[in-house]
Amino acid sequence: MITKYADRSKAGTTDRAVQREALLFKIEAVPAMRKAVLRPNPFAGVLDAWVLSRQMADYYENGRGREAPGDAASIAVTTCRHLESLIEKAAASLTHSAFHFRT
Repeated sequence: MITKYADRSKAGTTDRAVQREALLFKIEAVPAMRKAVLRPNPFAGVLDAWVLSRQMADYYENGRGREAPGDAASIAVTTCRHLESLIEKAAASLTHSAFHFRT
């Protein structure tokens, strides 16, 4: 999802500043998210990924990222919020399956 956002943002504009911002987002976010989700403990991985998605969204909503050129900040926020909701669904499925007992 992060790579799709970055690639779509880069392809959708000729503005070099927007392309640069999209590339930087991809360079920083992909390894950080990969590190979070690949933790040995799946519950810690889900929690880390969820926190990271919220931090990235906050950066683009309220931090220095909101000054990103063009629509880069709003697209990044939308991407991060969508990622956050997917992680929440994954977390819910982990907890539901963990406590599901057959009768």
